Amino acid sequence: DPSDAVTVPAVQNPVLSTVKSSPTVDFDAVGDVISYDIVVSNTGNVTVSGVVVSDPVADAGSISCTPVTPVTVVPGGSVSCTATHTVTQADLDNGSVVNTATASGTDPGGAAVSDPSDAVTVPAVQSPVLSTVKSSPTVNFDAVGDVISYDIVVTNTGNVTVSSLVV
Repeated sequence: DPSDAVTVPAVQNPVLSTVKSSPTVDFDAVGDVISYDIVVSNTGNVTVSGVVVSDPVADAGSISCTPVTPVTVVPGGSVSCTATHTVTQADLDNGSVVNTATASGTDPGGAAVSDPSDAVTVPAVQSPVLSTVKSSPTVNFDAVGDVISYDIVVTNTGNVTVSSLVV
């Protein structure tokens, strides 16, 4: 007489781990490029499919992964990606670029699996510099009450926006 089948359920633990870093130490000009390295590892015990990486400040089209995403990542497997961000005036004025990346995919049952990286901060080297040049179109004066005119030109020669300027 055969025994009844016994089902022992597997404890599935779908886990992605996203680690982001930057070899860029700092930046000081609009147009500088910050590079990022992103590694997504499957630290769970089941395969995660359709894995993609998103990055809210990466330049459009700059995320490049090996293997190419979307990809299926087996337990213990990983995906390595790079991304770039081109510095804006707002980045310089803010003093840094703070950025994260998020890996997402689906487990064997179709449930969403995702993991955001810790934030990576790349600081700006801010150089607030004003140049002031004063001149006078008045050649000379010869009496009390003569008016001497002055021209004052203030130029922002630094790399950050200066506000509330008073001359």
